[in-house]
Amino acid sequence: MVRLFFQHAGTKEGSRHFTQSLARRRTVEELQPYFEKDLGPDGGRRLLNALDSRFPAGFNCWGIPVGGGMVFDRLDVGDIVLFIGKVQLVPYPDGNFEYAGRVKLKWPDPLHWTSQYIWDEARWPYMFFFDAVDISLPWPRFLDDVGYSETLNPRGWFQPVHPNRYRQLPGGSPEAYLQHVVRHHP
Repeated sequence: MVRLFFQHAGTKEGSRHFTQSLARRRTVEELQPYFEKDLGPDGGRRLLNALDSRFPAGFNCWGIPVGGGMVFDRLDVGDIVLFIGKVQLVPYPDGNFEYAGRVKLKWPDPLHWTSQYIWDEARWPYMFFFDAVDISLPWPRFLDDVGYSETLNPRGWFQPVHPNRYRQLPGGSPEAYLQHVVRHHP
């Protein structure tokens, strides 16, 4: 079953990380030395081959911190992730999801050197890869679509939307919701 996740990156880290890995496509040639540092020559080659076969023109990526391993374990290929930077809670909910992506590859081993290279810190080693799509989905619209309270504070979480909320999404499923968001909130 395809699941829907959302990532709140915060204001400061969000804009920097979005620029480094969502607004910019990476290539296997660029990251090869870091993959090899993380995984050794054989493991690095396996990751390079997997990326090259799925993303011949480059890819986007995101990393989950070491403490987020339990949520990362729940993420699967095919799942959909929405990315938001700044969220305002008071005096009214505000903010916009800026990117969306469907996971095409999730690497099970930590990639500390790669994280260091991409985000200038090794703190986000659990990485997944996708093609980022620019969107502009308002935070209040998302809250209404999934049935969350206006007072939800996402606190930098990488979080799944519970499947019992899917039927109220426009289209009734994560896949249809992604199509809806891309079509109506470009």
